Amino acid sequence: MSCIIIVGRCIAVWTAHGIFKACCKMKDINVKELLFITYGGMIRGAIAFGLVLKIEDDAEDPFKERGCVVTTTLACVIFTTVGFGSFMPIV
Repeated sequence: MSCIIIVGRCIAVWTAHGIFKACCKMKDINVKELLFITYGGMIRGAIAFGLVLKIEDDAEDPFKERGCVVTTTLACVIFTTVGFGSFMPIV
Protein backbone atom coordinates (compact mmCIF):
# COMPACT_ATOMS: atom_id res chain seq x y z
CA MET A 1 0.00 0.00 0.00
CA SER A 2 2.77 2.45 0.84
CA CYS A 3 4.41 1.76 -2.54
CA ILE A 4 1.24 2.94 -4.24
CA ILE A 5 1.32 6.15 -2.21
CA ILE A 6 4.99 6.78 -3.01
CA VAL A 7 4.54 6.09 -6.73
CA GLY A 8 1.41 8.25 -6.80
CA ARG A 9 3.24 11.10 -5.09
CA CYS A 10 6.13 10.86 -7.58
CA ILE A 11 3.74 10.87 -10.53
CA ALA A 12 1.82 13.86 -9.14
CA VAL A 13 4.92 15.99 -8.44
CA TRP A 14 6.73 15.17 -11.67
CA THR A 15 3.57 15.68 -13.79
CA ALA A 16 2.84 19.01 -12.13
CA HIS A 17 6.45 20.04 -12.72
CA GLY A 18 6.21 19.06 -16.39
CA ILE A 19 3.00 21.03 -16.89
CA PHE A 20 4.43 24.07 -15.11
CA LYS A 21 7.63 23.84 -17.14
CA ALA A 22 5.64 23.69 -20.40
CA CYS A 23 3.47 26.69 -19.47
CA CYS A 24 6.03 29.03 -17.92
CA LYS A 25 9.40 30.23 -19.10
CA MET A 26 10.77 30.87 -15.63
CA LYS A 27 13.94 29.43 -14.13
CA ASP A 28 13.63 25.68 -13.67
CA ILE A 29 14.61 23.58 -10.67
CA ASN A 30 17.05 20.70 -10.96
CA VAL A 31 16.37 17.01 -10.37
CA LYS A 32 17.83 17.05 -6.83
CA GLU A 33 15.42 19.78 -5.78
CA LEU A 34 12.52 17.96 -7.41
CA LEU A 35 13.39 14.75 -5.54
CA PHE A 36 13.56 16.72 -2.28
CA ILE A 37 10.09 18.17 -2.95
CA THR A 38 8.77 14.69 -3.68
CA TYR A 39 10.30 13.26 -0.51
CA GLY A 40 9.20 16.18 1.65
CA GLY A 41 5.61 15.71 0.52
CA MET A 42 5.54 12.24 2.02
CA ILE A 43 5.50 13.70 5.54
CA ARG A 44 1.93 14.00 6.75
CA GLY A 45 1.13 16.37 9.55
CA ALA A 46 -1.15 18.62 11.47
CA ILE A 47 -3.65 19.34 8.71
CA ALA A 48 -4.67 15.68 8.40
CA PHE A 49 -4.96 15.31 12.16
CA GLY A 50 -6.86 18.58 12.52
CA LEU A 51 -9.37 17.53 9.88
CA VAL A 52 -9.95 14.20 11.62
CA LEU A 53 -10.58 15.97 14.90
CA LYS A 54 -13.31 18.01 13.19
CA ILE A 55 -15.42 14.85 12.84
CA GLU A 56 -18.28 15.55 15.20
CA ASP A 57 -19.16 13.21 18.01
CA ASP A 58 -22.92 13.83 18.12
CA ALA A 59 -25.13 12.12 20.63
CA GLU A 60 -27.98 11.93 18.08
CA ASP A 61 -26.02 10.47 15.17
CA PRO A 62 -22.70 9.15 16.49
CA PHE A 63 -19.90 8.09 14.16
CA LYS A 64 -18.99 4.80 15.80
CA GLU A 65 -15.58 4.48 14.14
CA ARG A 66 -14.41 8.00 15.09
CA GLY A 67 -11.92 6.71 17.67
CA CYS A 68 -10.41 4.27 15.19
CA VAL A 69 -10.10 6.95 12.51
CA VAL A 70 -8.47 9.42 14.91
CA THR A 71 -6.04 6.79 16.21
CA THR A 72 -5.11 5.57 12.73
CA THR A 73 -4.54 9.11 11.47
CA LEU A 74 -2.42 9.99 14.50
CA ALA A 75 -0.33 6.83 13.99
CA CYS A 76 0.17 7.71 10.31
CA VAL A 77 1.17 11.27 11.19
CA ILE A 78 3.65 10.13 13.85
CA PHE A 79 5.11 7.38 11.65
CA THR A 80 5.63 9.61 8.61
CA THR A 81 6.96 12.53 10.63
CA VAL A 82 9.46 10.44 12.60
CA GLY A 83 10.27 7.96 9.82
CA PHE A 84 10.61 10.28 6.86
CA GLY A 85 11.81 13.21 8.97
CA SER A 86 14.72 11.27 10.41
CA PHE A 87 16.07 10.58 6.92
CA MET A 88 15.65 14.19 5.74
CA PRO A 89 19.35 15.11 6.31
CA ILE A 90 20.38 12.19 4.11
CA VAL A 91 18.07 13.29 1.31
